[in-house]
Formats: sequence, C-alpha cells, structure tokens
Amino acid sequence: MRTASGLTPSHRAALARVAQILAPARSPWWAIAGAAVALQGVSDTMVDDIDVLIDADDFGLVTAVPEVWSLDPGHSDHFRSARYAVAVLADIHVEFMAGLTVRRRGDWVPVVPRSREAVRLAEGVVFVPDRIDLAEMLTLFDRPKDVRRAAQLRGMAGG
Repeated sequence: MRTASGLTPSHRAALARVAQILAPARSPWWAIAGAAVALQGVSDTMVDDIDVLIDADDFGLVTAVPEVWSLDPGHSDHFRSARYAVAVLADIHVEFMAGLTVRRRGDWVPVVPRSREAVRLAEGVVFVPDRIDLAEMLTLFDRPKDVRRAAQLRGMAGG
C-alpha cells in the first residue's frame, strides 16, 4: 500500500472525505487523472480538482451526501459519462463519474481501469489504477497535460 505524497492538505482532506463517502461501495472505485498521478508519487503534478470514477450502482452513495450535487452529465466533444455529480470538499472541486467514456478516432471508448491499488491517507484509503494502467488511461485522454503525466508515470514504472 502506498502513502500519499505531493498533495496539499486540502487535497488530502478532500480525498479522505471521498474515501469516507465511498467506504460502503459495493463496486471498485478509483481516483483518476491528476490526483491519481500525485498519489502514484509524481510530486510535481499540478492537481486542480479530483476526479473519481465509480460504478453506477454506487452512485446513490454520492448523491445522498448533502454537499454533492447530481448534474445532467452533459457531453463534451471529448468526454461523456452516464452519471455525473460534483462537490466542493475541503475547498477542492471533486467530480464523480459513472460510465465515463472518451472519444478516440470517432469512437466512444469506455474508461475502465484494469488495476486497483490502495493508497493510505491518515484518514482513510483511496484507490487508484496502477502506474501502467493510469499511464494508458491518460494516453487515451490525449490532452497535452495527460500525455506529459503518462510519460512521467512510465518513467517511474520503468517502461
């Protein structure tokens, strides 16, 4: 189990709250994108918000929390999700997504991590994809910041 490094106290508090909210989840969940990169040990990662990928069956756990707002998932040209909710936890914007897909070469590709690693925080445990899985996910996202993060993760993973 990894320990979290490179995150602000507010990010740590927000992640601890996410862990608390999702503790009763029946299906796996993950912090993804920038927060996951930082949790994987890339200390110079800029983390603005926290993205959390959950199963649609556990979405009620999130929407039952007063500080979480369930929104129409809307759709961008690049990302879409079946369910979408947002919150501000410890002054950090948090997005919860179920059924996340990303558009690649004209097709919508499901974002489904194949791995799950636990990262211990003082107040709980957060789950992230392993470094290789996360790097592949970020490459799929194909945004400049994600391509950079993927390269950093691959360097740490030795490949």
